Amino acid sequence: LRGYALELLDERGELVSARRIQARWRETTFDVPPGRYQLEVWDDTDTLLEKRALEVGAQPMRVEVPR
Repeated sequence: LRGYALELLDERGELVSARRIQARWRETTFDVPPGRYQLEVWDDTDTLLEKRALEVGAQPMRVEVPR
C-alpha cells in the first residue's frame, strides 16, 4: 500500500490546497469555490502519477485517483 499527495492548483498554477492520503485512509475533501483547477497526484516517492483538469461547479464531485 502506498500513500498519495494531492495538490489542487488554480488556473495560474498557484497552489490552492494540498492533502496527503495515507495508505489506510483513501478519502479526502477539498472545499473550493466554483472554477477551473488542475489536480496533481503524487506518490510517496514524489513521482507525479496523474495530472488532470477539473471544472468545479456548485455540486459536489468525486474524483478517483490511481492505486
